[in-house]
Amino acid sequence: MIDKIYDTYGSRTLSADQLRAATERALGIVFDSHESSFSGSYYFAGDLRGENFVIQANDVAVDDDGVLRPDLATYSVILLVNATTRADELRTRLKEIEDLEFVKSEVP
Repeated sequence: MIDKIYDTYGSRTLSADQLRAATERALGIVFDSHESSFSGSYYFAGDLRGENFVIQANDVAVDDDGVLRPDLATYSVILLVNATTRADELRTRLKEIEDLEFVKSEVP
């Protein structure tokens, strides 16, 4: 069985809208806009039970740090690649996006 991998990317310069458009081009997917009372506006693509992608601004003040993800405080926008079995392929394709940095990978 292939492990599902969770990759995190960040950008210090791109807006969520700019990253959405660039990721749609790089991966050939379409994001939908969503709202959350916890994390504010975000973009989502994929299947909730399988591989999915989330783009969200990190400057949503949810605690005293003023960011959604304090562990990623240096990034203004975050791209999460969740439950993928093709992480290497996606990393290669996402390298095309200028100002997007691979941050970490996790296998639960």
